[in-house]
Amino acid sequence: MRIVDVAAFYTPYGGGVKTYIDRKMVAGPLSGHEIITIAPGPANMIEERGPNARIIYLKDPAFPLDRKYHYFRDVEALYATLDELKPDIIEASSPWRSARLVGEWRGAAPRTLIMHADPASAYGYRWFGGIASRETIDRGFDIYWKHLQNLDRLFEATITIAGDDQLRRLRDGGMHNLVPIPMGVEPGLFSPTLRDEAFRARLLERCDLPPDATLLLGAGRHGPEKRWPMVIEAVTAAGAKAPVGFVLAGDGRDRAKVARAAARNPHIQLLSPVTDRHEFARLMASCDALIHGCEAEVFCTVGGEARASGLPLIMPDLGGGADHARLADGWVYKSADKASLAETVLDFIAAPREPIRVRAIFHAQHVRTIDEHFVDLFAYYETLVGKPRTIAPTPVTVRDAAPIVAAIELGGTKINVAIGAHPDRLLAETVIPTTTPQETLRSVEAFLDLYRGSFSAIGIASFGPAGLDPTRPDWGYITSTTKPGWGDTSIAPRLAKAFGVPVAFDTDVNGAALGEYRWGALEKSSVGLYLTVGTGVGGGLVIDGTPLHGLVHPEMGHIRLARRKGDNFEGVCPFHGDCLEGLASGPAVYARLGKTLSEAAVDDPDRARVVDDLGQALASFVMSFSPTKIVIGGGVAKSPGFHADIAARMRHWLGGYIRAEVLEGNDYIVSPLLGDRSGVAGGIALAQDLLERQSQRGR
Repeated sequence: MRIVDVAAFYTPYGGGVKTYIDRKMVAGPLSGHEIITIAPGPANMIEERGPNARIIYLKDPAFPLDRKYHYFRDVEALYATLDELKPDIIEASSPWRSARLVGEWRGAAPRTLIMHADPASAYGYRWFGGIASRETIDRGFDIYWKHLQNLDRLFEATITIAGDDQLRRLRDGGMHNLVPIPMGVEPGLFSPTLRDEAFRARLLERCDLPPDATLLLGAGRHGPEKRWPMVIEAVTAAGAKAPVGFVLAGDGRDRAKVARAAARNPHIQLLSPVTDRHEFARLMASCDALIHGCEAEVFCTVGGEARASGLPLIMPDLGGGADHARLADGWVYKSADKASLAETVLDFIAAPREPIRVRAIFHAQHVRTIDEHFVDLFAYYETLVGKPRTIAPTPVTVRDAAPIVAAIELGGTKINVAIGAHPDRLLAETVIPTTTPQETLRSVEAFLDLYRGSFSAIGIASFGPAGLDPTRPDWGYITSTTKPGWGDTSIAPRLAKAFGVPVAFDTDVNGAALGEYRWGALEKSSVGLYLTVGTGVGGGLVIDGTPLHGLVHPEMGHIRLARRKGDNFEGVCPFHGDCLEGLASGPAVYARLGKTLSEAAVDDPDRARVVDDLGQALASFVMSFSPTKIVIGGGVAKSPGFHADIAARMRHWLGGYIRAEVLEGNDYIVSPLLGDRSGVAGGIALAQDLLERQSQRGR
């Protein structure tokens, strides 16, 4: 495809749009596409960026408020350039005049609006937020929302690149052709491993503080919407009660105001923009938290980069920064409220540092990259090319034409909800704590409602016991669970009624088994067994790609075992006492050992009993189901040496009766290839399989 981006906000001097487009001019050619950017500039010129990538500058006036930028004034020159290029897809990167020009161009190419900017937040909410509600401000800015509604009619789609906040407000503002394709960060650059304690100590010394003080980082353009003077005043207020330093990297037209705000505090240091990206990544990883003042950010690239660096976040409660903070268990404060920010900084400082660091490093492993964004974007564009312009929403599909679905992994402590067609290319995801059924399911529905119309089915992989027989009245219910308050709770029927799409429902372990079969460690396994050993113990069996059902779903965690002589542990299962779950689940291990399995010594006899119980169970499963491969996941299974030790005890209990070479190797009992995404992957696979069955019945 030839993709032409009409980018009014592109400037060689930097900024989020430049970062985005520069990366697209790398990712596009690597995927076989040609990327051409048309930008206003001081002169007519072409900048080659390598094979199939270039920037065409059209001579246009400088923008009066910031002369680093220019704006499109010569409409004839712009249209002549588009006519000459004959794009397959045309993009607009600004929601202002240039977007209208793109929408009204008479060419046949489909066009999309990339929603990089949030003018309502940057101007209206910032100017009047202290004296009026957002609803009142929106009414006052009615001309802006009518402008967006008009663009909505001119474009095949508006691509939302942020999270829930942006999508919700645009939908509430009357836009309909919304396609969420969240952005990401530059891959392979930001990492917690870049943390440099000596560098951190030097920065604190520059702030006239000792190494045990807290070091906060700010980064971004010095513009009024960034609210850096407010951030400086809040940090100063917090610094009166706790030792805290703040380094702010950036520049811009408000630099004099920023400098005046910082002048009286030696613990605040202003840094020039860090143009070396590797040095910036080291700076990110070496501070203690990123602090941000702008609630008008759309994606908030610096927030994503901080997450990838293992850096905790202190963000306003609105905008793209808030989305990042919620994904990373960060701190949020009331937007534009200096006192709230100061109190939040003190809350962060008072929190135990090591657990915060561990949590942030964990979240750093799950940050979406900008290349993943472009894979999904280009895949969506391929669905538009060659179609007549209908100016109507187009169903989103990924490169392999698999349908976009909603996936729900319903767990006892948390619920993972995602939108996508592949576990590695999710368009949106969230984590919801499992509390009461009503509160939890309302949160699930609120998230799915943001993407209503963009998914064609829902797949649910739920904790149980659960009703799986579609001919029975309890289908789609959690039935006789031990989780308080969740017995006889409607899950699938409720969501089917709420969203009007087909719903597939299965157990969490069957879902995980199916996910691993489709995309993970059980791929090509004719009989694949997935066992989870965590808060509970459960098993799922997939035979030629179909989860095993029968009278009920298999309850592998509740089989009885032969007990070792002298092992008098009663077990913790409320139904059976010393069944497999009662003896080897996470709570059982802690009750037996007084510690987790990972904390136990390898030669601990109680650890040996747990391993032996699991090995005995696996031997029974091998005898009963004859699986060609076994995957074991869950928190207990993350113990060092777990899989090899279990395999050895399984072979002991098999007693040489079954002779198969695969049993002697290290590839028979393995960890989940999809890691913590097995359940979400299973939800995707369940929903897609349901749609395929319905399609076949309709042929």
